[in-house]
Amino acid sequence: MPMIGLGSRLRNLPKAVLIGGTVVVTSLVITGLMVGLRELGSLEALELAAFDYLMRSRPDEGPDDRFLIVGINDTDLQTRQEYPITDSTLAQVLTKLEQQEPLVIGIDIFRDVPQGPAAGRSNLVKLLTENEKIVAVCSLSQADSPGIPAAPGIPEERVGVADFPVDTGGTVRQGMIISIPKTSKQPTAIEHICNYADPENQLPSLSLQMAVRYLEAMEIAPELTASGELQFGATVLKRLTPRAGGYHNIDTGDYQMLLNYRSAKNAVQQVSLSDVLAGQVDANLIKDKIVMIGYTAPSVKDTFYTPYSAVAEDSQKMPGVVVHAQNASQILSAVLDQRSLLWYWNEWQEGLWIFAWSLVGGLLGVWLRQRWLWVIGVGVAIAILCGSTYIIFLQAGWIPVVPTALGLLATAVVLAGKKEATS
Repeated sequence: MPMIGLGSRLRNLPKAVLIGGTVVVTSLVITGLMVGLRELGSLEALELAAFDYLMRSRPDEGPDDRFLIVGINDTDLQTRQEYPITDSTLAQVLTKLEQQEPLVIGIDIFRDVPQGPAAGRSNLVKLLTENEKIVAVCSLSQADSPGIPAAPGIPEERVGVADFPVDTGGTVRQGMIISIPKTSKQPTAIEHICNYADPENQLPSLSLQMAVRYLEAMEIAPELTASGELQFGATVLKRLTPRAGGYHNIDTGDYQMLLNYRSAKNAVQQVSLSDVLAGQVDANLIKDKIVMIGYTAPSVKDTFYTPYSAVAEDSQKMPGVVVHAQNASQILSAVLDQRSLLWYWNEWQEGLWIFAWSLVGGLLGVWLRQRWLWVIGVGVAIAILCGSTYIIFLQAGWIPVVPTALGLLATAVVLAGKKEATS
């Protein structure tokens, strides 16, 4: 009897209340489905593709004039008949640059093994030892690699890690801040700081070394927040979480951030190795700047896929030294220019966003009775959703668009179908 009374009371409720309840319940179920698919990682590839599209769609921000890259291109290699470039050549480049008083020089070239005559090696080691402006890279040990030590003569405080995170598929969407060597299964011939696998051995990336040294010259020193994140002034370098944005359970054992690229091809000024050696570079491009030296020749294969790669007309990859510069630039731009670092919501906020748009889809499904109106209404709603997502991305916010659009569409389809079945 109580159940019969309940049924009678439900039938006597206003139709709008019943419809509203159906929309809410259906939206909750669809939202739960979308959240579940994200938890399983089923939507990660689509969400990362959407991230790449949003990154490519932003206006080009132009070069960061605090940087200069000395790129070693194929013409340099062919002209000098050197690969790798010799210690003597590298020492000559460093000497030329040093005379123009750069603020810091970053060498994105491994030089653990001597290249060329012994005299060139001696000159290079002397420069690396005595010039406090120079930072050189190492490669961290991994399970399948013993790592690569920094060039001899470089003290530990002037070593920067060359490695950075690469997503499945080979695309770089993150910038490394601090990393720890991993225990290697490979035999180690030389013990060095970059293969010492200890949680306390936290090594800065080449990008962070560049940014920290530039900011220290401006009397801005890094501090640690209560959560262990780096802070420069009011700017906190937010550490990536395993489920940041559209990611599903990524490895965040190191300290890394989303990489807020400036440009596909015009992020920093570039000159060639030959230009520097010939004295053909304007001194103003070097004085008080961050100068980074690295291979830009495609033949060397020190290149990586980026969010821009899908529509690149020629080379689809970006040189590693440019990726490092973009990462350093995003730190300096955030601290000095108030350019936002990429940010994202927590999982509850993302869930509410998906639910809100699923409600919109549900309301369209029950309100729009004619099919052509339903198609137009749902299309306009998805366009508004995508437009809102793009506007927020212009403000450096990465919010979910793929599961949200799918939730909106699914709720609209389910309730429109239910309405037709009962009419």
